[in-house]
Amino acid sequence: MLINRGDIYWVTLDSAIPHPYVILQDDLFNHSHLPTVVACALTTNHKRISLPGNVALEAGEAGLPKRSFVEAGKLTSLQKTQLGPYIGTLAEARVVEILDGIRFLQRITR
Repeated sequence: MLINRGDIYWVTLDSAIPHPYVILQDDLFNHSHLPTVVACALTTNHKRISLPGNVALEAGEAGLPKRSFVEAGKLTSLQKTQLGPYIGTLAEARVVEILDGIRFLQRITR
């Protein structure tokens, strides 16, 4: 499986309810033999959009079934084997927007 930055996959963690995750790790690492990827969780909870750094994604964008929000505070490392079905791929501009949200959340300047 070729994994790229901006790809969105269904992932089932402890909650047993699948959630979409967007891959944010650089493709240099995604295409390596590392067994992990860095990703951010998505939610459909509209209350979360007001949190700093979160990014709204519209229904249909990258194949998402519903309007969703990237939760910048839920950046995590996942085993590649945890990635479920592929949903779609975000445009590069949207990936940059998400990375900017993470930088803002962590107060990282360019």
